[in-house]
Amino acid sequence: MWNDCAFKRGSEDRIVRKFTLPKEISAIQWLPSSDTPGKMSALTRLPSGATVDICGDGFNERTTKVRYCDGYFFVFLQDLPEPEYFGALV
Repeated sequence: MWNDCAFKRGSEDRIVRKFTLPKEISAIQWLPSSDTPGKMSALTRLPSGATVDICGDGFNERTTKVRYCDGYFFVFLQDLPEPEYFGALV
């Protein structure tokens, strides 16, 4: 199921938890815009050792939103340590 709330401006500022990635993971960058909900990039990778902030629900039940290097990304829960902790944040 698609989650429209994941693309609302302002929700990305609510940091739930900060942690360091133990391995490289797949991510989809969210590019917010002032006049539209924004758009998503192609699949990219976040590096092992990156410190990320979990900051909101993902666009579906299998993803969550993170902030990394001043950018916002959707990552797959299965790629995170303790994935059940990050589900249904809002």
